[in-house]
Amino acid sequence: MRKPLSEIYYIRGKVYKLLGKMDKAKEEFNMGYKEMLRTERNNTDDSRRYSLKCLKDLKNIEKITATFEHK
Repeated sequence: MRKPLSEIYYIRGKVYKLLGKMDKAKEEFNMGYKEMLRTERNNTDDSRRYSLKCLKDLKNIEKITATFEHK
């Protein structure tokens, strides 16, 4: 069975985040979140779950980068 694209974007985003490449991580998480908005591809619960995980991590990265920019 195929993995949902949102899961692949989530995993790639996590790897970039661990490597400290926050801009690339944000791009991956954003693409993973956008998968949820594409109704033709959003057929599984796994796809929705990973899209929401992408959104959560995207918001966390934005909070972290905003905090560092103000210091």
